[in-house]
Amino acid sequence: MNPCVVIQGRGDHLNTIIHNYNPDNTIISTWKDVSPVEGYISIHNDLLPRIHGNLNLQAFSTHQGCLKAKDMGYDYVLKVRSDISIKDIDSVFASFTPGLEYLNKGKYASKS
Repeated sequence: MNPCVVIQGRGDHLNTIIHNYNPDNTIISTWKDVSPVEGYISIHNDLLPRIHGNLNLQAFSTHQGCLKAKDMGYDYVLKVRSDISIKDIDSVFASFTPGLEYLNKGKYASKS
């Protein structure tokens, strides 16, 4: 399993929560007016969705973060908001493993 975290949002709380995430597998997807966080991969979106609104902004920046994760070779993405802090992200990833193993063995397995 090759997971990463995509932190999506304006970044107002990033300096408070960022220390809980490993820079080796964390992507920050935010907007061009947000300062980058040293040591972390950041996407600073400057194109806005045609139809503005918080939901469209969230969807757009999440999508951009997931595309970056795919380009970097990650298999799984855990998307979190920039005001959410998960203190033990490794435990969260470990909890996914049994379910993913089941799906990969069962009828839902990818036919690649």
